[in-house]
Amino acid sequence: MARSSKSLNEVLDQLREVGLKRTQARRAILDLLVREHGPFSSEEIHAKLKSHGCDLVTVYRNVIALEKVSLIRRCDFGDRVYRYEINDSHDDHHHVVCAKCSGVTVIDYCIPKKVLDSLKKKGYQNLECRLEIFGLCPQCSRGKSLESSLSDSRKNASPNN
Repeated sequence: MARSSKSLNEVLDQLREVGLKRTQARRAILDLLVREHGPFSSEEIHAKLKSHGCDLVTVYRNVIALEKVSLIRRCDFGDRVYRYEINDSHDDHHHVVCAKCSGVTVIDYCIPKKVLDSLKKKGYQNLECRLEIFGLCPQCSRGKSLESSLSDSRKNASPNN
């Protein structure tokens, strides 16, 4: 997984600037997202922070609060599970989402950068781009082709042929 270009101290300074307290739960959530990037669901964040004593309700409340002040951003991959990552304006990237296992891979560059640059030249400001690519990951692709091969061989071995 990619790592945020922001340091934990930078993010904690931003937390203070937006008027939120540096609670143990917020610090733990932000530290996780800075170190491992994500995007992670609230449940995944909770599982990774069990040793910090964060209950699931605390995680939910804090990701909502951190999203409201734009310290983290929500990723919606159309599966009714919101995932969160550090909102790093210097880190243009996108995601590839496996349609079978829901695994997420970060693409470490901005595919539509030329489009955004062109729009900036035309006077657009505060542009934000969200591009998600969906397909089958290599593991699920191998599994699918294996399943297809087995299914085809069963059909050919059927006494009705």
